[in-house]
Amino acid sequence: MLNIDEVKKLAKLTRIDVSDDELRELHGDLEHILEYVSVLERLSLTKKDLEIVEDNRNVMREDIAPHESDLYTDDLLKNAPKITDRYISVDKVIKND
Repeated sequence: MLNIDEVKKLAKLTRIDVSDDELRELHGDLEHILEYVSVLERLSLTKKDLEIVEDNRNVMREDIAPHESDLYTDDLLKNAPKITDRYISVDKVIKND
């Protein structure tokens, strides 16, 4: 599914420095993940299956803001490659189908 060059490109895009050994290990891990996802894509769910999924909910905590707004913005922006007006700037991506 993936070759080593594609894993290198992913590592570069995510700004992760990996050694050759880590690259081979990461390649194997990603292959297993993609195999599992392909199995999930082939699943055929019934209406009853979906009803079970609808019953799932977060029982751990209320979904609230864990801290005051803008508390970590400066720390996050320090790691961004390009910033414009306190926002992370990214290149425009257009996908043609």
